[in-house]
Amino acid sequence: AVMALVHQEGLGFDVVSAGELHTALEAGVPAEACVMQGNNKPADELRFGLCAGVGRINIDNLDELRLVIALAQELDARPQVLLRVAPGIEAHTHEFIRTGQEDSKFGLDLKSGQLDEAMALLKAQDRVHWNGLQAHIGSQIFDVDPYEQAAELMVGLLADIRRKFGLVATELDLGGGLGIPYVLSDDPPGIHET
Repeated sequence: AVMALVHQEGLGFDVVSAGELHTALEAGVPAEACVMQGNNKPADELRFGLCAGVGRINIDNLDELRLVIALAQELDARPQVLLRVAPGIEAHTHEFIRTGQEDSKFGLDLKSGQLDEAMALLKAQDRVHWNGLQAHIGSQIFDVDPYEQAAELMVGLLADIRRKFGLVATELDLGGGLGIPYVLSDDPPGIHET
């Protein structure tokens, strides 16, 4: 019921499991209003998402990209994807909720050339449509500077991709969670500062 209400308000959903996607579909949310997230999506869940027609799949690593390409071929699907990168931005938050650093398990590592390898894989096939890039630098963030750094880096990456591969993004998803005051000394930025 909550998902149906949220959808009635015009919002979509990030889903991180087949169970969440199933719940959204049962609530009457169209699959195209859902984005599959997560850094360890099993093949059966990706297959379910592709068959349902999810709006986007955020790809976290090269193995997952190869799997989505293979499944799209097998299922005669034409999914739209964003590539998640680990931008190497320090979000100045607790180490357990940082997601944008270079050694993150979330996203393609930029220093090792994984993004270029992913773009070459995408350019070499015609089944999976690349929409753009996605990054998430962490949660409970109290400083907007890391967001600005991430935005600048990501726009630069899109320019590099256009120059190297001739592909133009239609989407840029910059994520991270602004902090909320858990204790009186917490002073998160207001929405007007972002």
